[in-house]
Amino acid sequence: METSTDLPVKVFSELKIADWIQQGIADFGFSSLTPVQAATIPQFLSHKDVIVEAVTGSGKTIAFLVPALEILNRRSDPWKRHEIGALILSPTRELAFQTTEVLEKLLKHSQFRCCTWIGGRSPLTDISDFSDHGGHIVVATPGRLLDLLKDHPTKGKCDLRVSLKSLDVLVLDEADRLLEMGFEEALSDILKYLPKQRRTGMFSATQTTELRKLIKAGMRNPVVIKVQEKLNLRTPTRLKSFYSIQPAEAKLDHLLAFLRTHRQSKHLLFFATCNCVNYFTSFLESVFKKWKILSLHGKLKNKRQAVFEEFSALKSGVLVCTDVVARGIDWPDIDWVIQCDIPKSAAVYVHRCGRTARMGGRIGQSLLYLLPNEEPYVEFIKNNQQVSLKPFDDTTLLPAPSPFTSTSQRLKKLALKDRAIFEQGVRAFVSYIRAYGQHECSLICRTRDLDLSGLAEAFGLLKLPRMPELKDVAGTGRFVETVVDLSKIPYKDKTRERQRTANLAKPPREKAKQFKPTEAFSIAKAKRLHTKERRLIKEIKRAKKTAGFKEEELEELAKDVRLIKKLRLKKISKDRFNKKFATGESDNEEEMEVDSD
Repeated sequence: METSTDLPVKVFSELKIADWIQQGIADFGFSSLTPVQAATIPQFLSHKDVIVEAVTGSGKTIAFLVPALEILNRRSDPWKRHEIGALILSPTRELAFQTTEVLEKLLKHSQFRCCTWIGGRSPLTDISDFSDHGGHIVVATPGRLLDLLKDHPTKGKCDLRVSLKSLDVLVLDEADRLLEMGFEEALSDILKYLPKQRRTGMFSATQTTELRKLIKAGMRNPVVIKVQEKLNLRTPTRLKSFYSIQPAEAKLDHLLAFLRTHRQSKHLLFFATCNCVNYFTSFLESVFKKWKILSLHGKLKNKRQAVFEEFSALKSGVLVCTDVVARGIDWPDIDWVIQCDIPKSAAVYVHRCGRTARMGGRIGQSLLYLLPNEEPYVEFIKNNQQVSLKPFDDTTLLPAPSPFTSTSQRLKKLALKDRAIFEQGVRAFVSYIRAYGQHECSLICRTRDLDLSGLAEAFGLLKLPRMPELKDVAGTGRFVETVVDLSKIPYKDKTRERQRTANLAKPPREKAKQFKPTEAFSIAKAKRLHTKERRLIKEIKRAKKTAGFKEEELEELAKDVRLIKKLRLKKISKDRFNKKFATGESDNEEEMEVDSD
C-alpha cells in the first residue's frame, strides 16, 4: 500500500473535472476543498484505489462522488440506459438516502441518472423503476442489493448482473460500520458479481482487522489517505463538549429544564435502546405538546425515511434516537447533541457528537449525562479520544415551573392511566439494564454499581420487574412500590382494552401452567442449543442402529450438530447459523465470532 497525505489542490476550480460537475459544486456554495477532498479526489481520478480515513463531518461524500462522476464522464462510449457505472454501498437507509440527495444535486446539469436501492419497500419497486428508467449510479444497502442480485436479477427488461459488468467505480461508505453491522459475507458475495477492472474507494473513520481482510480481497495496491485535524482529534474542532453528573432520578428533570431553555433549537437526543426511545418519546410528547418530537431507531423499518425527511425540514424540534443515526448522517443545522445514556464505546461517543458542528463553520454543542458512578468516564474519554469535556453550567437553565412535579411522578401517573405506557416503561427499564451489562467500558459501567432504586424512579416504574440480572445487585431496597392492582390498569386504546378484558373473562384452564423460574436470556439460549444438539446426536445413533436413514441423511444430521455446536461456542453468528441451517449450506469455512443479539 502507498500512503498519501499530500494536499496539492486547494479549490474546486483547479480540478480537471467536467463543467457540469463544477456547476453542481457551485450550487452547493463550495469553493475550497476540505483536506480529505484535496487528498482524495486527485488520487481517485488518477485511477488508483483509495482507502480514506478521516474525521467525521469532513466532506467525505463529495470526496468520492466528484471523482466517481468524472470517471463516468470521461468514458468515450455513451452510457446505455441500463449500464451501471458507479455503485455506492452504505450501511443504513438514512445514509444511503442522504448520499442520494447530494448526488441528485450534482447530477442536475447532466444526463446521468441515479437509483437508490434500500429496504423498507418491495424489491419489485426497485426492479420496475430501473427497468423502466435505467440508472448509471446506484446507491444501495448491501442487503437489498444482494437480494436483487440473487432473487430478482432478470425481472423486468434487463439483467442486473449484466448491468453491473460495466461498473467502473465501487465506493464503500462507512466501511468499518458495514462490517460492524454484519455485512462482511454480503460484501464478499457482491464482489463476485463485479468486474475486477474497476476503481474502488473505501471510506472509514477507523481501520480494523476485518477491514484489512476486505481490503486484501477487493482492492489492488490501494493508496492510504489519512487526514486528521489538529492534535489528532477525531471530533470536529468547532464542537463544544459538556457533561452533567446527575443522580438517576434527577436526570430527566434536568433534561426537561434544558429542553425548555433551548426551545428554539434543534436537538438529537440519544438513548441506549429502541425501547427507551419509544418510552421517552411518548413522555416528551406528553410534556411538549406544541413542539415537534420525533423518534428514529432500527426497528421502525418503513417509517424511517419519512421521519428522516421530516426532521431535516424542521427549524427546531427533537429527534429521539438510537445509534442508527450516530454515523454518517449529515444534518447541517443540529444545535445540540444530547446523550442521555453513556455511549457503548468511546468511538460511538465521537460519532454521536459528529452529528453537530458539521461542514460550513457552524458551532455545535454536545451534552453528555452521567450517573455518579460514571464520573471516571470524563477522564477516560479525554485519554482515549483526546476530547476534553467541560462541566455544564446549570445556572443557564430556566427555573422549574411552579408547582413542580418530578418526571418520576409524571411517568407514574401516565402509567396508571394507560397500560401501554406502563408496559413501555417496564420494557425500557429491562432493556437499559441488559444493555448496561454488555457495555464495552466494563470497568466504569458495572451493573452492581448502579443505583437501581433511583433508576426505577427515573423510569417511573410502579413495581420492580423480576430480572435475573438484578438478583445479586444491591440498591433496590429504597424503591417504594406503588400500591396498585396491576391487572386493573386499562389500555387507553379502547380496542386493545376490549381485547384484554375479553381475555381476562375467559375461564382458566383446568390445569394451571407451571411457570419456570425466570432465567437470563443467554443461559436459556445455551440450554436450548444444548438440548437440540443432544437430540440430534441421539437421532444419529438410533439411525445407525436401525439403518433407517440413508448415508446422505446421516451426513445432514451430523452437519446440523456441527452448526449448533459452533453457535453454542460463539464461533458463528446467529444470522449465519440461520442461513446455513435453513439452506443446508456447507459449514467447512472458518467463521468469525459476531455478536448479533
